[in-house]
Amino acid sequence: MPAANLPRRGFRKRIYSVPQLMDDALVLVGRGPNVARPWREHTIDPALRERVMFAVATVNECRFCAYVHNELALKNGADRDELARLVALDSAAVTDADLVAVAWAQSRAEADLGPAGSHLQDALREHYSALQRADLDTVVRVMTLSNRAGNTLEALLERLHGRPAANSRLVDEMLVGCGYFVGALLVGISLALQRRTSPLGIIKEFLNFRREKGLSHAIR
Repeated sequence: MPAANLPRRGFRKRIYSVPQLMDDALVLVGRGPNVARPWREHTIDPALRERVMFAVATVNECRFCAYVHNELALKNGADRDELARLVALDSAAVTDADLVAVAWAQSRAEADLGPAGSHLQDALREHYSALQRADLDTVVRVMTLSNRAGNTLEALLERLHGRPAANSRLVDEMLVGCGYFVGALLVGISLALQRRTSPLGIIKEFLNFRREKGLSHAIR
């Protein structure tokens, strides 16, 4: 079906209200300098950290029920290949510990940062120390906050195009979205400096990425 003929639907991604954002942000503030530990001290493997971040972003973007699927898979004795398929990883390229961490992260994100299922929690304890589990939790929380704040800005833009998010307030979208925009702008400038390119080039890259991603979601 051509994109122009696709039916319009309301914005459905996970977003924040101001109180929800404050609740999640305060948890991270309470951890002080330890928030930077997963990136600064590499208490968890950087490649795993990136996989966890991608897993969380996938849940916040697509809202598929990773929480239920991954927990039931472990409960029912699924092998590592099946679990890898559920979390979209190549089972031959990752360890058992990585599979568990990614499945656990998806479940936490799907549960709105609530606990994962008991089988996933037990499996995580088998593979990671208390410090590593704390840092994995931090990564999940940081990525969730970033994803949902970004989604809230996108909800504001969608509202302007006549596709408002259900159960969302304009004031929340403006406050959260504008705060995210300022942060994203600073990150974009930093990225431009690192690449030795212009901020305009970064903006063009982002707009192209967003356009391609939006079309692929519409087709699905």
